Amino acid sequence: MKKQISDNQKFLAHRRIFAALCGNQLTQAWTGIRNLVAESIYLLTLVGTALVLAAAFSSLIAFRFGAPLLLLFLSIGLLTGVDGLGIHFDNAEVAYFVGCIALSIILFDS
Repeated sequence: MKKQISDNQKFLAHRRIFAALCGNQLTQAWTGIRNLVAESIYLLTLVGTALVLAAAFSSLIAFRFGAPLLLLFLSIGLLTGVDGLGIHFDNAEVAYFVGCIALSIILFDS
């Protein structure tokens, strides 16, 4: 009777063989890349959360002073763009997708 080997066990076995053949340096490089990806995800989550909170508080401020909400959203976008904080975004497909989702939420809400 054959013993079933899970995908995780196969991965770990291949990783051990790879580390034995190529040395410990590549294993350390892989760990560094994994940590870099994790830090990027954390930073993206932090920036996204800060922008959502800024948008929520700007709507309260706009309502209190009677300013147009679109003007505050445009100013937040300008402050966080390339000329402000330096966030560079040039992916048209993701921008189109997010815009379509936002538009559908706006139309569904009203």
